[in-house]
Amino acid sequence: MTQSGSCTELPRVHDLGRYKPDWPVARERMADWFAGCLKGRPLMSIEVLRDGAEDGVPEALRIRSTHDQYRSAELLSARYRHYCETHRFLAESFPNLDANFGPGSLAAYLGSPLVFRPESVWFDRVVEDWSDWPEIRPLPDDPQWLEHYRLIQECQRLAAGDWLVTIPDLVENLDTLASLRGTEQLLFDLIDQPEEIERRLWELDDVYFYYYDRFYDLVHDTAGGSSFTAFRIWGPGRCAKLQCDFSAMIGPDLFRRFVQPSLARQSARLDQVIYHLDGPDAIKHLPALLEIEGIDAIQWTPGDPNPDGTHERWYPLYEATLAAGKRLWIPVADGDIEDWIRGCSRLVERFGATSLYLNFLTVMTQAEGERLLETAESCWR
Repeated sequence: MTQSGSCTELPRVHDLGRYKPDWPVARERMADWFAGCLKGRPLMSIEVLRDGAEDGVPEALRIRSTHDQYRSAELLSARYRHYCETHRFLAESFPNLDANFGPGSLAAYLGSPLVFRPESVWFDRVVEDWSDWPEIRPLPDDPQWLEHYRLIQECQRLAAGDWLVTIPDLVENLDTLASLRGTEQLLFDLIDQPEEIERRLWELDDVYFYYYDRFYDLVHDTAGGSSFTAFRIWGPGRCAKLQCDFSAMIGPDLFRRFVQPSLARQSARLDQVIYHLDGPDAIKHLPALLEIEGIDAIQWTPGDPNPDGTHERWYPLYEATLAAGKRLWIPVADGDIEDWIRGCSRLVERFGATSLYLNFLTVMTQAEGERLLETAESCWR
């Protein structure tokens, strides 16, 4: 839910060092976007390779193991500092470091063994029978939780105020239960023991905030704002991305029974909420999502091999979202800069600028980024 007064000047914070000197302006525009009172062009995330810089990392910063990839605060931070030195953050893009134990680390804190692989992180199922499984509650001495917390703590120290460290991708509701129980088993559980699953979701909603709150206390900025992983988003207060990718496998009735109440409970305890809507199979749940007052924005992920967010195929989704008073996070990736300009121009002409956050997923040249921003400033208003 948006905070009242977000359209007024926010408390002053550090400017993220030398990497984002215009951060106070970008931060206020993000706050205004969440509050529904953005002026001028859309929000935009544009990252560019600095003129004269080489893409890639030096030999000394190469990843040689899954420990390097996921669990070394020193290497993660050194690699990101190199990225900041060789790139610029235009418009509302900003330097932010993700240090995730995969998407869905909440399941790991609750006992699911982590399996680190170069391409992804897997969670092994641990629940054979819910009747034998104790109440879902925080496990403050779990070694996976303690290691991840210390990793974020050390990344925050090494950032030295030059970038934000994001709150990790905890994940919630049925997605976390699926990691603990197994996807196929949970699908049967929804039919065979629905009351048990509802009870477990109530437990999980409270446990989520035990961990969220500790990460928030660790990484929030001096104005109390926070950045949540993956989608280049910052918000005043307690900001989070919520999701239910499991929902692609269930119908609207089951979604309304199990997922909608859980999301409503979560969003009521947060200040800024963006929902990750993942792929065409999830669109059927959009009406239920738009009924949740605490969800401020929909983050649309078309998924491969579908066209990116500028395609007219997705216009009905955008129309419904905006009619419900929500904002839109739209990915732009297909083609080249001429395609991006044409596609975004159509979006702004059709839907206006103030509710859009255009995320350009391609790291482009400095000339391309500056041209894109100039076009937005002069035409997309």
